[in-house]
Amino acid sequence: MLVCLGENIRSLRIAKGITQEQLGYEMGVSAQAVSRWENGATYPDITMLPMIADFFDVTLDELMGRGRELETNEREAFFKRVHEMYNRKEILAVLEAYDKMLQKHPNDAYLLHGKVNVLYYSQFKKKQDMSVAKEIISLCNKISCSNNIGMQCGANALLVRVYARTGQLEEARKLANALPSFEVGRELLIAECLQDAEKKEHYRYLVERFEGMVARYKKRLSD
Repeated sequence: MLVCLGENIRSLRIAKGITQEQLGYEMGVSAQAVSRWENGATYPDITMLPMIADFFDVTLDELMGRGRELETNEREAFFKRVHEMYNRKEILAVLEAYDKMLQKHPNDAYLLHGKVNVLYYSQFKKKQDMSVAKEIISLCNKISCSNNIGMQCGANALLVRVYARTGQLEEARKLANALPSFEVGRELLIAECLQDAEKKEHYRYLVERFEGMVARYKKRLSD
């Protein structure tokens, strides 16, 4: 659980909009000490944890990575709202909505994954801003602390792209090799659970999807 503590402090600090210097001042420590917490090099003294939790208005469980996730209906309503904002290209409003919700539920893997995808596709993919890359990496590492295997795989897949686009090829290759092969992927295995017409329909979907992927790869070869 301590592995996640630094990531949680960093995420809560960013969501609150304060610097490491400001957090250090509030806690009576140096900015360097806060930086070491967030990087996982050291951890706050156990007597400081209640003070940190109170400062961020979260429970000790939430600070340590055991906070409750959103209920399904709450999550669906939230994602519907931010999806509508995203379609209107209100990207800053979307990110602000995620930050506010993550202050209440800092360890919800679905919220973390949603924000990561917004950051990647709206701010990083074209400009490849290193400050955005660092935030994406931090959030993805926090997702890896969750028990949600699907979110972990999605976050690691995104991390491969971020590492590759920022020149960290060895790190990207290491993560890519740790991901499941496509033969054990969800889409292929679902076919084993279907029968008759449903199975044929799913095979058609797979064929269309693979044909689209092959076409994209052929285009890249010819470019």
